[in-house]
Amino acid sequence: MAVLAPLAATTWTRIGRFLYRAGDNDAATGALRRALVLDPANPDAPLDLAACYRLAQAPAEANLLRWTLAGHPATLD
Repeated sequence: MAVLAPLAATTWTRIGRFLYRAGDNDAATGALRRALVLDPANPDAPLDLAACYRLAQAPAEANLLRWTLAGHPATLD
């Protein structure tokens, strides 16, 4: 059994992914934003957050995230 540390960005990334897959996009977005606050260099949270923004049809947020994902432009196509 994995131990989840409440102040670890990876914990919030995992929670965000779980919520996204469970269909709670708003809660997933909040969890993934928290992951980025805890660790702005988190490599997974921006990609998952982009998926949340895409699902929510939030183009302004997705465009801002595009700059963050400049090294991964195909993820938003």
